[in-house]
Amino acid sequence: MGTETALLRGMRTLAALCLVLSTSLAYADKAADKAADKASIDKYFKALDLNGDGYVSMAEAAGDPVVVSRFDRGDRDRDGKLSAKEFANLSKVKVRVAKAKKDKGKEEEPSAAVGGTVRPISTRAERRRERMLKDRAEGGG
Repeated sequence: MGTETALLRGMRTLAALCLVLSTSLAYADKAADKAADKASIDKYFKALDLNGDGYVSMAEAAGDPVVVSRFDRGDRDRDGKLSAKEFANLSKVKVRVAKAKKDKGKEEEPSAAVGGTVRPISTRAERRRERMLKDRAEGGG
C-alpha cells in the first residue's frame, strides 16, 4: 500500500510538471507570435513610408484600401499622418459601415444615376384623378 501511494504521488507530480511545461510552452509560442507580428507590422510600415520620414501619410497609404479606410480614426493626434505606434494600432480601429435599409417585401428600384427610372412628380389633381380611377375600378363608385 505504501508503494501504491508513492507511485500515485509520483504520477501526480509528473502530471503537474507536464501541465506547467505545456502552459509555459504555450506562453512562449504566444510571445514568439507577438514578436513576429510586430516585426511584420514594422516591415509593412517601412514599406508604406515611401519618403522615409517615419510617418505614413494618406498619399503614401493610398495603395492600401484597409489602411485608407482606417486612416482617419487611427490618426489619434490628427496631424494627417500615422506614426509607427498609430499604424501598429490600426488593427484595433473599428470601421463604421453604413447599413442598408431593409424593407420587408419591398424592392427598391435603382436610382436614375445608375440606370433606373425616375418617378415623375405628380400634381395634386393628378393624384386625385388616380385615386378616383382606382376607386371606380374597385367598384367604389
